[in-house]
Amino acid sequence: MLHVTLLLVITIFIANVFLHKSVLESFLFSLALSVGLTPQLLPAIISVNLSHGARKMAEKKVIVKRLAAIENFGNMNIICSDKTGTLTEGTVKLQSSLDIYGNENQEVALSAFLNASFETGFVNAIDQSIRENLNFNLSGFEKKDEIPYDFQRKRLSILVSHSGGHRIITKGALINILEICNTAKSQDGSQIEIEKVRDQILQRYETLGAKGYRILGIAVKEIGEQSKIEKLEEKNMVFLGMLSFYDPPKTKIKETITNLKNLGVTLKVITGDNRFVAMNLSSQIGLENPNILSGHELEKMSNEALI
Repeated sequence: MLHVTLLLVITIFIANVFLHKSVLESFLFSLALSVGLTPQLLPAIISVNLSHGARKMAEKKVIVKRLAAIENFGNMNIICSDKTGTLTEGTVKLQSSLDIYGNENQEVALSAFLNASFETGFVNAIDQSIRENLNFNLSGFEKKDEIPYDFQRKRLSILVSHSGGHRIITKGALINILEICNTAKSQDGSQIEIEKVRDQILQRYETLGAKGYRILGIAVKEIGEQSKIEKLEEKNMVFLGMLSFYDPPKTKIKETITNLKNLGVTLKVITGDNRFVAMNLSSQIGLENPNILSGHELEKMSNEALI
């Protein structure tokens, strides 16, 4: 039966070529006919094609451990990608240390430097950028305690002592910093109610975010001579200002996304940054009319709606 099938397939292929039909189409038609006549050939044909795909991917420095993964890869029509380091260069650079009025402020910079220098949590590009782009003498400052960063609070606090005083320095997502502050420090050093400048702070936050800058807030609190702090201490703090960072998109990422689009693959960007930064990046890398969803909005959606 196998010999008859092969003879028939070869005959049909030669006949199609003789009739000036496409060689590729003739081959595919003959191949489909052979599979239909002899189904036991299908696994062998699939293995040959997957092996060919693995070899092609190896030429592009991609190692395939399971051949079945190639089929799954070929069926892919949606890619969910991280932003930092994948779509961007991953080289976050500190751009500015601003007070509540948008002016460069050394106290904001020093507080950020102390927080980044004394923290002992996971290594991250933000703290590394602060340490590399700022330079202050830490002599006289002593770390007493630390409240590590977590994804619920989205902030990190350090207790430091200096010249006989003890101060909590908290750094984190601006919205999460504002929620623990009841006052803000003005240019003359006095404290004003946070509600009087909240809209002004949020407006600057949105403006910088729309330009692609990631924003963190800085707050402080003077306490007694205690050597330990708890999360409950993160309240009634003084808002000092904000830090802005920039991470440019990769040079060839726009071309890559265009290629994905031509292949029928949709890109979805997942980021911990705010919607303004996400919108700016989307426009830079060529995503047309992106639909930006926050975490709260995602929680209310079904799996079908997400796709």
